[in-house]
Amino acid sequence: AVKTYTLEVDISQAIRRRIAELAMALHRDANALGDDDVIPHMGLLDSASLIDLVVWLETEFGILLQHDEITVQNLGTVRAMTQFVWARTAGGRAQRT
Repeated sequence: AVKTYTLEVDISQAIRRRIAELAMALHRDANALGDDDVIPHMGLLDSASLIDLVVWLETEFGILLQHDEITVQNLGTVRAMTQFVWARTAGGRAQRT
């Protein structure tokens, strides 16, 4: 079942937790990751972990990402992912109406 996130900060915290879990599995520490650090450039996650993160975003937040949406601009940082997910979920839609 898809969880409902009513606050943007909750989305951000969930994303950070998942990145930390994926990094830990690779024996890397994501604690110093800033909101605007470009995750693929930080060396925290390998390519398989990045794919895992994308699949997790879809499952966790109930969104379907199109291939052209999987970009550094949309998903490269914690802040970008949070804003992208927020805009694609009920929280973002409720905020705009």
